[in-house]
Amino acid sequence: MREEIVEAFDSLDRIEDEELRTAVIDIWETALEENGYESIYDLIWWPPFSKATGEQYQVGHVQDVTKCAIAIMESLEETQEGLDVDRDLVVAGALLHDVSKAYEIDGEDTAELQEWLPHPHYSIHLLAEAGVSHHLQHIVFTHSEISGIEPRSIEARIVRVADEIACDGIFWAKTGGLWKDLSKEYKMTTDEA
Repeated sequence: MREEIVEAFDSLDRIEDEELRTAVIDIWETALEENGYESIYDLIWWPPFSKATGEQYQVGHVQDVTKCAIAIMESLEETQEGLDVDRDLVVAGALLHDVSKAYEIDGEDTAELQEWLPHPHYSIHLLAEAGVSHHLQHIVFTHSEISGIEPRSIEARIVRVADEIACDGIFWAKTGGLWKDLSKEYKMTTDEA
């Protein structure tokens, strides 16, 4: 499984801190193994949206978010003199932002955990168990507005914006609209189910 995670996330090489890089791999490996995934490529992006977006997988989404986050970070570093961005935390945060979905998705549907601890709440437990910094926990937790907490660092804001634009890309490509515009329809269908 480890080799597959490294293969899937070639941006791991962008994390200079070897201990942090290993922690990212360990967290993904634990999440996948604890939930019976035989391959990282089997994890669906988000089942409630499948009707609108077609079959999307987590690996492609994480790759997209990470590429977007790196591009945003590099652009800001280039244009904003004196801006201090922790590059390792941006890449690690982007790579881990949806790791809790391994627990929140059961095959082609959401798991019971999702009802009690909506995305991305379980990620805090996963990252705390792995002993990563509170800053990285904050980045992963605040990547989604569902957390109810606004990003409090430039690294967290970069990952949130990267995730939002990557989600918009999926929806725009498949529906011609932004994902937030379709969230009311999503809410209605999941509430009715």
